[in-house]
Amino acid sequence: MSASPTPSATPPVPSSAASPPRSKAPKAKPKQKAPSRPGRLKNSEDPYPQPPVDEPTDAESRTLAAFQDALHQARDLEAAVAKDKKRVEELTSKLASDRKRLTEMTVEAQVRREVLAREARQLYIGATTSLSSQPIDLSPVGSDAAAEFVEQEKSTAEMTQKVAMDERDLATANMRLSTTTQKLTKAQSKVATLKGRVDSEVREAILRAHQESADISVPRDVTRLGGGKLGLPLIGTETSPFGNRLDPYFQRWQLHAGLDIAAAMGTPIRAAAAGVVTQSGWNGGYGNYTCLNHGNYDGKRLTSCYAHQSRILVSDGQQVKAGEVIGLVGSTGASTGPHLHFEVRIGGRPVDPKPWL
Repeated sequence: MSASPTPSATPPVPSSAASPPRSKAPKAKPKQKAPSRPGRLKNSEDPYPQPPVDEPTDAESRTLAAFQDALHQARDLEAAVAKDKKRVEELTSKLASDRKRLTEMTVEAQVRREVLAREARQLYIGATTSLSSQPIDLSPVGSDAAAEFVEQEKSTAEMTQKVAMDERDLATANMRLSTTTQKLTKAQSKVATLKGRVDSEVREAILRAHQESADISVPRDVTRLGGGKLGLPLIGTETSPFGNRLDPYFQRWQLHAGLDIAAAMGTPIRAAAAGVVTQSGWNGGYGNYTCLNHGNYDGKRLTSCYAHQSRILVSDGQQVKAGEVIGLVGSTGASTGPHLHFEVRIGGRPVDPKPWL
């Protein structure tokens, strides 16, 4: 038998009825600032951070690696040619300006010579003094005009030397431009040759994939695409192809590693093929950037990437289906207007997306 509680005992207060302890209201989490738009860059800084690349293990991979090296060499030479052209333009303008000034100074010197000649005649110095090229003895004149003439002659001589130096500098700059242009022509020829080989290998790989698509013996990790190709991520207008170009945002020569497709802000972006999201988020000049791994394609890792999105609708590790909406068209990062920057990468190295679409 249990003991009855004493009258003074206070009955327990149900926890549901207990008044909560007073405490300070939790502070609201500060809003995350949107990533800032890319600003000025150092010459060595890459405005578009690149994903890691695979080591080349076969002839095709080595061709692709050589193609990338040739593209970067041509890009650097494009920048060098642009710099040399600007230098030639500046020196040409400077030479023209200095020549004009020299002409003016020569005329001024002739005018002062005529003034001195008149003064000399008035002072009866040298009765036979004329306006010919014969030297004039100025020491007895002692006038302001004589001192000004001496100073004018000195300035004209200095300007003559300056023009001669300008001409030498311009000749050197033109020679440098010619040499750099020749190197660029060779580099561009090499790029064109290697691009032809890469595109040919892509077409052959697509053909093999098409022929093997009905073969049940094909390993499961091989990407199966529609006819061996990738689907269009959206319908729009092509505004800039793959290759080296003068970047419209940073105003410097840069490898444009994909295909730009202009579309209205907020247009849905669809996965070019089934795959796994390997990267999603802000990525430097790319702005909002997403990459999908589509598995092995002809023995090499195939990925597609989508940049400048206004909104990303997937997350890392997510499985997506071909044609699934993964984001919306925007103008984030180093962008001058709403568009999709679409990339195709083999082993992490960018290739021209056109043969794949």
